[in-house]
Amino acid sequence: MVKKMPHLELALISGDYQLAIQAEKAGIDRIFFDLETLGKEQRQAGEGLFLSQHRPEDVPKVASVLTQCRLMVRINSFHENTPREVEQVLKDGAQIIMLPMFENAFQVKEFISFVGGRATTSLLLENKVALDNIEEIVQIPGIDEIHIGLNDLRLSLGLDVIFEVLCHGVLDSLSEVIRGANIRFGFGGVSSPNATYLPVDPKRIIAEQIRLGSTVALLGRSFREPFEDLSSPDKLVEEVQAIRQCVSHWQNSSEADFLANRTALAEEVQSWKMSVRREF
Repeated sequence: MVKKMPHLELALISGDYQLAIQAEKAGIDRIFFDLETLGKEQRQAGEGLFLSQHRPEDVPKVASVLTQCRLMVRINSFHENTPREVEQVLKDGAQIIMLPMFENAFQVKEFISFVGGRATTSLLLENKVALDNIEEIVQIPGIDEIHIGLNDLRLSLGLDVIFEVLCHGVLDSLSEVIRGANIRFGFGGVSSPNATYLPVDPKRIIAEQIRLGSTVALLGRSFREPFEDLSSPDKLVEEVQAIRQCVSHWQNSSEADFLANRTALAEEVQSWKMSVRREF
């Protein structure tokens, strides 16, 4: 039986304090500030993916305007300056610190020790090495949550499109291992259910969030971009509510509903994959 969740946290990537204020009023649970730069441009070259322009000096500005949202800050992948990065974002008001591109238990243990219980620890699993080491990693005390970075993971696995990872059983086994260790699990790619122009129906991704037991969903670029001009706060409220209604629908759905959704998801992903291949 699918576990019913009372609330799926929504995290919006933004380094703009004005958008953060609007997002909080609209019911967003987390503001996601992205400071990762090391190696990101190189590994995503030619993919047309989001490269953050967030500035470290804006972290305290965003932190200062939030009253209900939690501020999550993604630092760089593990390197010699990780302890300093952790200390700086803690000083600036981070409540959740995310370590991307980790590979092994040593890096995770060091990161946990640097945070020292002063913030929620979040790991972003994005590569095959970490995937292969996950059963050892989840045994490390102090991990609060693990997110799956769909884009970088699919690049590491040699797949064509972001949601292909959902169709290969990778997230099924990962979510089972992570939740089995009593660690919160999440992934991204969530957009408005009203975005019918996308190659994959956003409602199918929300269904997978519920089926797999995700507790935090990262809102994708297709959700975020229409609101970055700060001119449509009412529309932001409507779209967040639409996601909440879709979540509620899937939380009350049957196993047969989820099976039918997965079949349709696989067909849409395959069609998208074929269209991408025809472009090259």
